[in-house]
Amino acid sequence: MRCKKILSTLVTSLFVAIIPAYTGQLKPTGVEELVISDSTVSTGYMGNGVQLGLYEHCDNPSSTWGKEHGMYMDEDMWNKTFKRLDYMRLSLVRTMIASKNFYCLGRDNQGNLKIQYDHRLDLVEKWLNYCDKNDITLLWGEWGTGDIAPVTDPLWANTIIGYADYLINTRKHPSIKYFIGVNEPDGNWSTATKGKFEIWEPATNNVYNAIVKKGLADKLQIAGPDACPNTTGTSFITKTAEKFNDKIGLWDIHIYPYPDDIRNGLFEERIRGWHTTLGKSKKLVLGELGLKYKMGTPGYDENIRRTKEDPMQKSDTTRSSNMFVYDYSYAIDIADIYIQCMRGGISGACAWVVCDAMYTSPNQKMKRRGLWNIFGSKMGNPADENIRPWYYTLSLLSRYFPKGSDVLSVDASELKGLRAVAGTYQGNKTIAVVNNSNIERKVKFTMKGEIARPMQKYVCTEQYRPVNSDGFPVPAESKYVNLSEGEEVDLPPLSFVLLTTLKFDEENLSGVDIKNVN
Repeated sequence: MRCKKILSTLVTSLFVAIIPAYTGQLKPTGVEELVISDSTVSTGYMGNGVQLGLYEHCDNPSSTWGKEHGMYMDEDMWNKTFKRLDYMRLSLVRTMIASKNFYCLGRDNQGNLKIQYDHRLDLVEKWLNYCDKNDITLLWGEWGTGDIAPVTDPLWANTIIGYADYLINTRKHPSIKYFIGVNEPDGNWSTATKGKFEIWEPATNNVYNAIVKKGLADKLQIAGPDACPNTTGTSFITKTAEKFNDKIGLWDIHIYPYPDDIRNGLFEERIRGWHTTLGKSKKLVLGELGLKYKMGTPGYDENIRRTKEDPMQKSDTTRSSNMFVYDYSYAIDIADIYIQCMRGGISGACAWVVCDAMYTSPNQKMKRRGLWNIFGSKMGNPADENIRPWYYTLSLLSRYFPKGSDVLSVDASELKGLRAVAGTYQGNKTIAVVNNSNIERKVKFTMKGEIARPMQKYVCTEQYRPVNSDGFPVPAESKYVNLSEGEEVDLPPLSFVLLTTLKFDEENLSGVDIKNVN
């Protein structure tokens, strides 16, 4: 019980004290009118999704965790995971694998690769079947560790694309649409490229040639460069745009901004800048998205303290964890960064990560950044298995900005901390707004030519965010909204509101046990 209590007290009040929401030059104002335009920021949106790993270290009794700790993913855990993902109605996901954990089983006595594409196929297809069934666009790739051969060797590209071909054509998994050969090749932490474009360039050319050679060009495109311009600068993406404009089908970058950059509203313009550098003739997605903390700041120090004092003793303390995922404020920051990036012109993003236990270090140390830890009960702390606050905002942004949506322009507020975005999908409208400041706000959304229509209103505040018995968001109210006349929305400090005309078949809320999350 003491473990649960300590963990549950990693709360927003401490987070706000350490990394406050935007407070600069703010004072209460009257109603701010936010005009929704019919002009589009982006068309054919791909989705607000997640990064999902395959639990290859703990998927069965013979896995590392199974042998060393006697615990592994069982069907109940998978079913709980899929049920939570079902609510999100995901349409974009990034999944990366290491070849040595699946189909490349080392070398024989003659030094030839031992390739077995059906090795652990049940695990791979558990996920791919889900993606196919739910029309999820999958960014599929290899971490790019060079286990097969140096990444500049055509053998490496031919082997990894051979596996992709096996999954797409032989096993008939159409959800794999984009391929990533090397994770974050611009980083000096990449064992395959050492951060050097001169290594990544021939490797990517070889991947492209392998795709063409396999006759996959109409089914599989490269997503790249999978770089981190907010960390390493723009040199890598500039060179990518110059040399790979005709060979990359989808621009893909990673961003882990500092909270202050989000709360000050700086990222919207940065996204536009990076997209301009790469070229706006192609869509841009964020293959990884999350938050980090600048060394020497209170937030950084507090995160390190929390990882070291994790009551479960399960946090990776090498700066890989973000213990603020337990806090309500993280839900608002995630909503803010997604909205800014949508306003900036992205076509989708994958938040890191679904579950703490998907990517681990020795001794069951986890990179705590998840929406939950599905092993909470098996690790002796069932509360750690619960849905965390940021699921609330991310699930709504995923669910109600589905694949194929057009993102609409919305006037920016003159006050800091307030961001809004709108979308249209098959004649339906969705509006999302975040107040990432410490003052109460009131806005009025207007759009010319609209008629009164029923809309569902979702409200997320620290004290009020209604859920059903599964912990999934439910509307705070349903009402007729006439945007031509204007719809006023109250926004308490640190709050998120979503209005939508979209309603899916499963949304029959009569008889549902609705309760407040608190």
